Amino acid sequence: MSAEKNWQFELEEYIKKGEKRIMESLQKKDYIRRVGGKRYGKWEIIDLNN
Repeated sequence: MSAEKNWQFELEEYIKKGEKRIMESLQKKDYIRRVGGKRYGKWEIIDLNN
């Protein structure tokens, strides 16, 4: 693996970890949830007006 490929891989991993933390934080605040309550799948925004 070249140095450039390794750098890109590390950057991707860093972004994924940051994204995961953001989604977990929003989920704890009840702003988002998984569609159908599944562990993996699409996120949906919870209607804050209800």
